[in-house]
Amino acid sequence: MRFSALHLTRFGCFTNESIDFGSISDAPDFHIVYGDNEAGKSTLRDVITCLLYGIPARTEYDFIHDYKALQIGAELDTSAGPLSTVRVKANRDSLRSPEGAVLSEDVLRREMLALTETDFINLFSLDLQSLLDGGADILQAKGDLGALLFAGASGLSSVTSTLEHAREQAREFFKPRATSTALAQSLKRLKEIDGELKTLDVHAPEYRRMKRKVDEAKRAYEAAADEQKQRRAAFEKGKAVLQAIEPWRELRERQDRLEAFGPLPPADDEALERARQLQAELKALNDAKDALEARLKRTENELDDLKPPPHQEKLVNGLEALIADDREARARTAALDLPSRHDELKSLERDMNSHLARLGEQEESEPEALLVSKTDAANIRTLAETGEKHSAAFEQAVAEQDKAISDLAVAKDELSALTEPMDIAPLYDAITSYRSDLDAARLEDLEADVEASKRNLDRALLGLAPWSGTPEELQSLTPPSASDLEDLHSRYDEVAATLERLQSDRRNLNRSIENETAQLDEMDADPEIVSDDTAGKLLKTRDDLWTEHRRAIEQGVLDQIKLSATAFETAMGENDVAVTKRIAHASSIGQIKERRLKQIGAIAEREAIDKAIEEDIERLRALDQELARLAGTTGLPASISASAIKAWRGAWGSAHEALNTYQDRRASFEKKQKRFTAAASALRQELKSVGVEDSGSDETVLAAALRTLDDLRSSAEAYRIAKAEHDTLARQQRQRTDAVEKAKTTLEEWEKEWNRALKELTFAQGRPAAIKARLDDLASLAGTLDERKSLARRVALMEASETTFADAVVQLSLNTGVGDRNAPHFDLLGTLKSESRNLDARTAQRLKLSEQIDQNKEELEETVRKLAALDKEAIALCERSNAENIAHCIETLSSASAARTLADEIGDRRRRLSNLLATEAETEWSQMLAPLLDSMDALAGAEAELKVDQAQIEIDETRVREFYAEWKDAERAQEDINDDESAARLQQERTTLLAEIEQGARRYISLKAGALIVDEAVRLFRDQHRGAMLKSASDAFSKITRGRYPRLVTVSADDRETLVAERDDKTTLSADKLSTGTRAQLYLALRIAGHAEYAKSQTPLPFIADDILEAFDNHRAKETLTLLSSMAESGQVIYLTHHEHLVDMARTVAPDRCKIHRLNSKAAGKGMAAE
Repeated sequence: MRFSALHLTRFGCFTNESIDFGSISDAPDFHIVYGDNEAGKSTLRDVITCLLYGIPARTEYDFIHDYKALQIGAELDTSAGPLSTVRVKANRDSLRSPEGAVLSEDVLRREMLALTETDFINLFSLDLQSLLDGGADILQAKGDLGALLFAGASGLSSVTSTLEHAREQAREFFKPRATSTALAQSLKRLKEIDGELKTLDVHAPEYRRMKRKVDEAKRAYEAAADEQKQRRAAFEKGKAVLQAIEPWRELRERQDRLEAFGPLPPADDEALERARQLQAELKALNDAKDALEARLKRTENELDDLKPPPHQEKLVNGLEALIADDREARARTAALDLPSRHDELKSLERDMNSHLARLGEQEESEPEALLVSKTDAANIRTLAETGEKHSAAFEQAVAEQDKAISDLAVAKDELSALTEPMDIAPLYDAITSYRSDLDAARLEDLEADVEASKRNLDRALLGLAPWSGTPEELQSLTPPSASDLEDLHSRYDEVAATLERLQSDRRNLNRSIENETAQLDEMDADPEIVSDDTAGKLLKTRDDLWTEHRRAIEQGVLDQIKLSATAFETAMGENDVAVTKRIAHASSIGQIKERRLKQIGAIAEREAIDKAIEEDIERLRALDQELARLAGTTGLPASISASAIKAWRGAWGSAHEALNTYQDRRASFEKKQKRFTAAASALRQELKSVGVEDSGSDETVLAAALRTLDDLRSSAEAYRIAKAEHDTLARQQRQRTDAVEKAKTTLEEWEKEWNRALKELTFAQGRPAAIKARLDDLASLAGTLDERKSLARRVALMEASETTFADAVVQLSLNTGVGDRNAPHFDLLGTLKSESRNLDARTAQRLKLSEQIDQNKEELEETVRKLAALDKEAIALCERSNAENIAHCIETLSSASAARTLADEIGDRRRRLSNLLATEAETEWSQMLAPLLDSMDALAGAEAELKVDQAQIEIDETRVREFYAEWKDAERAQEDINDDESAARLQQERTTLLAEIEQGARRYISLKAGALIVDEAVRLFRDQHRGAMLKSASDAFSKITRGRYPRLVTVSADDRETLVAERDDKTTLSADKLSTGTRAQLYLALRIAGHAEYAKSQTPLPFIADDILEAFDNHRAKETLTLLSSMAESGQVIYLTHHEHLVDMARTVAPDRCKIHRLNSKAAGKGMAAE
């Protein structure tokens, strides 16, 4: 598929514009779209994407056209034939035909090979940022061959960084033996929560008591706050009444002033301003009228004083007749030129006699008879020049023929001394294939790594003491898992920490209980404090004695009645004393109750802690037994500590890792050694096939092959150059021989024609140079004759012109009576002209005065008209204002404006009073405010009462704050023992934490699996495409860098292939070590190679490049444009730019291979044009 045209109907800055890419042809489909900044160049890239996949729901290209009116279209060449499409902004069915019929998206989807929008942008679109990102990814990939080939073919410039980001996210969640990962932190918090839940103890009775205290304090605070709110409302109302006194006084004063104005017209500021303007304009126009009338009278008097003389008309007409047809100029010219013209005639006679003498003729002969026509002379001259050219051409052809014969003989000798080239492709392929395997330095490094890893393994085995054994025994040993040891150690530390905390808590509780007991004993010993027990006993004694007294009264025994009454009275007195003391010491009694409850709670808590301590000691014993069992499975002593076995487990991990490293490095070394030997043998066979026997070691065979390849290349290049030179010289020798024969024939034909022409003109025979000289003399004679004839005719005309002019001047003097007719005619003409100038000045002055009079009359009429219009307007304004004149009108309108200002102020006071007094009724205002205005005592009393209320409000605020503090203190005391809520919160946090761990584990598995899948995909792509794609990328990179990096090769290390750029001096540089700009150019070379690889299986889609050459120098930009034009041989390539020098460069490097489309800015008011 390709674009044959794009229609930018309504999109971004475009309106009804099109770009014609033309139909398919044999030339490369390469297009450059050039435009100024903001001409819409980069918009075209989005236009193509929107056309193929739809205009997005939100777009930045609706800044000119309405969002819903956006429309673009295209003419496409598809596999099924031409297709015309239109894309509109719609939620569905946005693909249409030019007639408006809905088209199925499958029409484009089939041509797009089911590529998504992202795939299309990655594969077939490239801008400068993507190019730089690709270069940065080369740095991130550290030159990895698979990643770079995959990025070049897919257009995904961030494969390596994305993979590394995924691995980093996985490591952030979980990493073996790490304690700072998200999973480790979550597990740590989970254990902390479980510990808090175990130690949490709920004290319900104390909690209910504190809750009642909170409720009571809250009710007390709310009651005080309501009382304060009511008092403040009353205070604000009284304050508002006092604040309303001044607005009320101002209201009444302005109402009185407004009544004093009486009836007035409505206020009109514009009418007032216009009245003042009319007053000033009328005065100015009357003054101007008087001045114009005086000026007009003076000008008319001056005009009457000027009258024309009777001879003025004759003088003017006569001078005009003399001036007509340049008669005066011709007469003056004739008087000056006639003497010199007579001398020129004599000089021409002498020149003519000289020409006759050179031609061999007598002075008396007729010179006209000697002349030759211009046609004959031109023919003879042309024939002579042609002969001279033919003669020179013949001589040059003979000289070039001699040189070509000599050069061909030398080239033949040089070619015979060289041998024909051999086919070096198999040797080059063998070197490319086996070069990475023949890295001797890498083999030595691997051997050194094996020895170093063996030493590390020996040190690691020594670090496992007291355990000892062989590496094989170490490999078969299965120690406790790190998680089990970590869990055991964590549990041991947790139980030990819990036990230590519990013991510390028990010691603190003992001190608290002892302190509370001592203080309670001290308070109980105070005789003024009656305890609850003592008060209860006294009350019970009083009630019992009262019962006995009632019983005695019922029995009627007087003595018993007296005794029981005395006993009851004594008991009641003791009880009243106790009640009085309790009331006086109520706070102390409350403290005793609180301390007693606190003591009971502390004792209960100590008992719970004692039980928990016993449980933790038992758990420590169980953990010691489990630790001894784990130590026995590894052959370690049973007495080993948890930290020691944990440290041993870490040493075992290091030893096991050292063993694996040693085995892996040994296997890599052996594998590399086998490949090295096989590659050296295969390369010797290839050398033998080109006739080179290599008897050196395996380490030197690669160098020998490279030298042989360079020698064969140099020999083949020398033979090719010599053969091409020989063939060129042989062809040139044949061409020179043909040229000599042709020049000789041409010269002979000319000599025949030359002799025939001289005979026809009766010229004597001669060489071309002599004949050309005679023709020059005849041409000079003809010119002299023509000049003499023309000059004689001109002298006669000048003499006649001078005589006629003198007669006309004298006649004009006679007709006008001006001047002396006997004076020289030029002096007489001056006198006539001077008189004419004087008369012209008087005439000009009359015209000026007449124009001034007309102008004054027009100004006067205009002034009178303006005065009438202003008078009419002033009368109408006075009638609307009921005024006698304009001054009265201004006074009336000023009063109306002042009255309106008063009305506005009255309205403002009313609004202020309404806001302050919360009513709009003036009667209510009067009832509230009149008594205060009428009586100073009432006003002073109101102000004093307001101050009292304000002081009480401050007292209430203090009381409310105290109640609020008591409420919040009670709440905090309740929260300290609100263990039910804490337990629920901890349980909720535990559930959330478990869910987060599960979610993180799922994401960890997804990230690890995804990274492994992508790694495998990149490896498979590398193995399948490394040959052809690497060679294409190498050729493209060499061309872009103009041979600075002739080849791209690979280097293997640790089962990883790295891309390396070989410089023109045979040194190498890894891809990640290139400069920023060169890395970007390498990424472009990989993209070009990927495009070529894609083109092998199917026709590519149009490739869009947006100003990717901004960071390239001119040389590399020129080579890149050449590559893009070659790329366009397999599919359409569209390059967008605003750099004019790139357009000129494209015309130079690909004049017949690219088409330029100029995209002009809207400011210029132009459309698009194709070159």
